[in-house]
Amino acid sequence: MTTVSGVPAIAATAGSAVRTSPTGVPRLPGATVSRPRLLRALDEASGSPVVVVRGPAGCGKTVLLADWARRHRRDHERVLWLGLDAALDGVPAADRRRAFWAAVGLALRASGRSSSALARLLGDDLALAPSRPALVEAAAAPDQPLVLVLDDLDLLDDPAARADLEAVVGSGGRVRAVVATRSRSWLERGDVAAALDTVVVGPDALALTAAEAAVVVTGVLRRPVDASRVVALHAAVGGHAGAVVASARAVADRVDADRTLLVDRGGRSFEEALAACALDHVRASLARHLRGGPATEFVLRTSVVDSLPTALAARLADLPDADAAAAALERAAEDGLGAWRTESTGAHGEFAYYAAVREALRSELDARRPDDARTLRQGAVEWALEAERPMIAARAAAALLDMPLLSRVLQRSWPSFTLRHAAELVGVLGTLPSRRTARHPVVLAMTALAFSTVSMHHARVAQALEAAVAAVEERVGSVPAPDQAFLLAVEAQARRMLGDVARARAAAARAEVVLAGLSPAEREEMATVASFVHQQLGVTALLDDSPEDALRSFAAASGAASGPEHAAQRASSLAAGAFVHLWIGEVATGRALLAQVGDETAGPVALARAVLALEDFRPHEALRLVPDVEPLMASSEHWPIVLAVRASAMISLGQTAVAGHLVDLDAQAARWSVRSPTAGASSDLLATTRVRLMLAVGRVSRAEAELEHLPADDPAVVLRRGAAHLLRADARRAADTVSGALLAGVPDQRVRSQLLLLRAVAELRLDRAAAALATFTAVLDALAHTGLRTVLLTVPRDDLEQLVAAATASGDPRAEDMLGSGRSLASDLPADAIGSSLSEREAVVLRSLATERSLPSVAAELHVSVNTVKTQLRSVYRKLGVSGRREAVEAATQRGLIGG
Repeated sequence: MTTVSGVPAIAATAGSAVRTSPTGVPRLPGATVSRPRLLRALDEASGSPVVVVRGPAGCGKTVLLADWARRHRRDHERVLWLGLDAALDGVPAADRRRAFWAAVGLALRASGRSSSALARLLGDDLALAPSRPALVEAAAAPDQPLVLVLDDLDLLDDPAARADLEAVVGSGGRVRAVVATRSRSWLERGDVAAALDTVVVGPDALALTAAEAAVVVTGVLRRPVDASRVVALHAAVGGHAGAVVASARAVADRVDADRTLLVDRGGRSFEEALAACALDHVRASLARHLRGGPATEFVLRTSVVDSLPTALAARLADLPDADAAAAALERAAEDGLGAWRTESTGAHGEFAYYAAVREALRSELDARRPDDARTLRQGAVEWALEAERPMIAARAAAALLDMPLLSRVLQRSWPSFTLRHAAELVGVLGTLPSRRTARHPVVLAMTALAFSTVSMHHARVAQALEAAVAAVEERVGSVPAPDQAFLLAVEAQARRMLGDVARARAAAARAEVVLAGLSPAEREEMATVASFVHQQLGVTALLDDSPEDALRSFAAASGAASGPEHAAQRASSLAAGAFVHLWIGEVATGRALLAQVGDETAGPVALARAVLALEDFRPHEALRLVPDVEPLMASSEHWPIVLAVRASAMISLGQTAVAGHLVDLDAQAARWSVRSPTAGASSDLLATTRVRLMLAVGRVSRAEAELEHLPADDPAVVLRRGAAHLLRADARRAADTVSGALLAGVPDQRVRSQLLLLRAVAELRLDRAAAALATFTAVLDALAHTGLRTVLLTVPRDDLEQLVAAATASGDPRAEDMLGSGRSLASDLPADAIGSSLSEREAVVLRSLATERSLPSVAAELHVSVNTVKTQLRSVYRKLGVSGRREAVEAATQRGLIGG
């Protein structure tokens, strides 16, 4: 028999796991599962006068202490075991103090300690309990140190005996206590715990881990069982050892004789069979223990919610206050029905029944009083909304399958769900029948947002988004104006995530019209979601390439922030506005906005800080911040922006394998586009980022081919086209290209400054020194006004240094000051375009060098002579400026021509 515990309220029913005896460490069963982590915890607590091991019946307290006592070796301490169930059995209350110390004396003599001062004090036939000072004096005698292990401390209910024990272990003498108890003992409370420095090994620690549960099940079945196969069982009983044992025994009778552990005789999987056995066992145990009365009524009524703050438990059970509810929940914990989520049991404590217990109790309540069950869940929703506990409200409303109520819950606490709880909602919304949710856009939209945080649910997200859009179109005309604005913002977000920016912009425009017509009372009605609505309008405008509209919406979102998520909403909106300013080159304004954000670390904040780090020539910091932005990528269509920031940092750091980053960009794009397709400005940004990486490694031909598919009049596209001309050493075409765009007007300060700098370089190469200096001075004026700095890293370094030197010689030191630490970073464009000047055959020959293939092999592949390959190889060496094969491989790797 495999044993980890005794008989709990929901544990095995086959009898005690260890021999019951008043004295002597109990014998352990032969198949006991040792628990090293708890044994270590007991050893590490050996410096404390008191160690309390507390947990429900059946969680393994007695076996743990017996195992520890038999192993314990420390400073010659002698372990003295006393089982209080046997020592105090049948003893009248008035005689319990004497009986307790008499049992201690008996245990001392039985263990060979009859000569110790404490044993002599307690004598062979103790007629009266000794005085407390005498006990303290005896405990302080220079005898061998003693560890007094008290099992079932709950039974020591005599106040005087308790005070004696406190005095003995707290006197600084040579006696300490390790005790096991079901309930929270007086040794853990208030001044006593502080004075004794009590160490507690509580129910959370005593619960089996999934790995330990697998060991237990393996012992019962006598077949190896991996931890992954007992996850459902572990969750169902909260790791309660006795319940795991009982469930494993039950499933052992159901698996086939060959012990394949694949299915039981009912066709269920082994994992399902284990969880089902746990539920059957819990139901049987509850049937024995719940025999009516206030305790039964309490657990039935409070089982309707997954998480129980004491104030909610008091309301559901109609108790006078949270303290009364805490006491009732403490009894439930002692009975092994659930556990506190924190050690606090005060008004702010929170309790959860184990999953199998909760399911069994709910089934009982639904069967006995279905109307009461519904009324209780509705009451839980209302309480949770008042108490601003949105997840409790959402779970209760979902359990009711009341879609209008669930929609109200989700809409009212939308910021909390989107900012804090989206992933938690997967288990709540994912099980709702689609026929129930079909006409409820709020539920559908939140379902999409929740599932977008989880990998491998792309189809589910798209399906929910499409259904949400259809439901909005059906219902938006029949709801009050505040709800119209909210639903249209939801539609805009859903359409963006589906890649339909044009129709998202149309929905946003309708929302703006509705917002403009709201009365003060209607604005107040939608106060908790107003910030979300404005923020969605801002994001839609940004992806529609309307940054000024986006900035207005983000400013409105910041001002509208309210409710429990006020700080996070405001920070997110401020950061979004800061990002837009930074992105379009208004760095000083963006920096000032970001300074108002405070300590928030939400996705938009991290994104804005990453862009600012780039401007401050700190690409390592930008890369460090990128993982903080990933939650934003997971649930929205902003991922091309994040990839662009990452690419900028990689280029600035001068990574030798920039071409490899192009491959990585394409892989990331493939990954994220499945979740949220690109469209509009985000699609163009992704394409121009690819072009930027190509130009960084001199792949001009590929870059030019990409540019052919982008809007010809987009200033960012014109900028990349001009850079390609420059890399082809065609300065005149470069100058003409960027000058045309500048004449047409470029509102984006970043792109405008880059175009000006590119023109200055082209003019420098055309020997127009005066014109180049004048243009460069205009660049410096723009940078001084906006705070931009990374613009200086967008042209070849040699050209930039010539312009800086010319400006300095003319008496303008600003370029030197602005470049500063940026000199240690790489530029966007290489000094030449070796990649574009290689022929296709030369490129093949170059790649073959890295594979160490022979020249005849390369010649055979190209269907040319070996002499022709040698001629092409000499041309490659000349263009790379090297003289040998190894140097050529190193130079090509550094330029990104190999491996990409």
